[in-house]
Amino acid sequence: MTGQRGREPSMEDILASIRTIINQTEQPALQPEPPAPEPARPAAPSFAPPAEDVLELTETAPPPAAAPAPAAPAAPRGPTLEETVRQMLEPMLKQWLDANLPAIVEDVAIREVRRLSGRE
Repeated sequence: MTGQRGREPSMEDILASIRTIINQTEQPALQPEPPAPEPARPAAPSFAPPAEDVLELTETAPPPAAAPAPAAPAAPRGPTLEETVRQMLEPMLKQWLDANLPAIVEDVAIREVRRLSGRE
C-alpha cells in the first residue's frame, strides 16, 4: 500500500511543515496591515420613476378623514348607581331589622337552648 501512496512523511518532516506554517502565519501578524479601501458604493439605479409617482416633500398631505377616536371616560359627576341604591336601601334595611331582628334573635336563642338541653 505504501507503494501506491508514495513515501509517507516522517515525524521530522511533519514537525518541520508545522513550524513553517506557524512562522508564515506569525510574520504577517507582526506587520501592520494597510487600511482596507472603502467598499465601493452601489451606483444609483439608472432609471427614473415617472414624475406623477414622486411625492414632493415640500407638499403637505391632506389630513386623514376624521375617524372617531375612543373618548376617554368622563369623570363621574355625581354618585354612582351603586351608591344611589345603597343610600335608598339603607333606611329600608334599618327599618326591617328594627322590626324583625328581636324576634329572629329570640327564635334562634330558644332553638339553641333546646338543642343544648336535649329537648329537640
